[in-house]
Amino acid sequence: PLGWYLVVSDLNNGAICSIGTTATNAVIEETNSKPTIEKEVFEGTTPGYSNDAGIGDTVKFQTYIYVTDGKPTNYVLHDTMTTGLSFDDTSVKVWLTRDPTTGGTMHNGLLTPVTDYELVTSTSDKCTFEIKFYKDLMPYDVILVTYNATVTADAEIGTKGNDNDTVLEYGNKSYTEHSSTKTYVWEMGVHKYTNLGGTDTDHALANAEFRLYKMDGETIKYAVLTKIKDGSATENAEYKLTSWTATDSDATKVKTPANGNIKFEGLDAGTYYLEETDAPDGYNTLTAPIEVIIERTLPKDSTEATTFGGQSIKYGSSATGPDHLVRVINNRGTTLPSTGGIGTTLFYVVGGGLMVAAIVLLVTKKR
Repeated sequence: PLGWYLVVSDLNNGAICSIGTTATNAVIEETNSKPTIEKEVFEGTTPGYSNDAGIGDTVKFQTYIYVTDGKPTNYVLHDTMTTGLSFDDTSVKVWLTRDPTTGGTMHNGLLTPVTDYELVTSTSDKCTFEIKFYKDLMPYDVILVTYNATVTADAEIGTKGNDNDTVLEYGNKSYTEHSSTKTYVWEMGVHKYTNLGGTDTDHALANAEFRLYKMDGETIKYAVLTKIKDGSATENAEYKLTSWTATDSDATKVKTPANGNIKFEGLDAGTYYLEETDAPDGYNTLTAPIEVIIERTLPKDSTEATTFGGQSIKYGSSATGPDHLVRVINNRGTTLPSTGGIGTTLFYVVGGGLMVAAIVLLVTKKR
């Protein structure tokens, strides 16, 4: 019917319009829409809710800001990382994309620090950093912020993950919904044992020495580790990844404690090689490294993060249980030296020489 109407939305207290004999249609333009943000982390070249990485790795993030409010003012991006991630303030880049059909001139490129925005790393609300926008923004602008962080030795290991949370402040102290990502860091273990028969088929072995390496193209990269627990008859020896080295002599060699268990923390998903460099006295050293694969099924969003299975570890034809231990058996006995060794080869040489000498002596005596 003709008359005055009050139209109320969930964004404001209402707007009045009239429908009269000369204006039978009325349109209200909503100018109070909320901007939104979307945060993502890269797994390789693919962005998503989560990724996995090892200690020392660089992780790339991006945040989209969708400007949908009618009068965009006082935009401040707040970003908070847990202690497992160290922010690289030199990596920040900000892009603005503007559609000229919305009434402004086209803009599609990098914004200028200081002039268009300010990066603040000493903040009052204890977030890791803030980006304050000085550039005049228009409805339907899209802002892209990219930046990197390094996984630290304080990273959470396992399915809890390492959080990076973002929220946008705008207008008169209004805030968008939060958007966050998780970076997962993994672990693997080794159980060294022998089968003594009877009821002692899983007899733990101490003093087995190992080192861990991976392939970087054609280059071997050895793990450099920091010991965080010695281990004992009841506790595992624990080591945390520090870095990777291509120098053989710089590789960290670790030994099993009395319970035969070692734990390696701070690993990315991927393929590793466990090499036994020395066996306990009376046992044979493994003749080849064990290929170990850390696999994971990352959650697609935060609703899956509390229920997903996390990592699994496979080696040979086996798969570890929830303890993530690679079981390595040693056998007693003597292994003959390989070709080129001086063990049996020395006997062959000496024996052959004696045989030749005996034949020469026999022929000489007959003459």
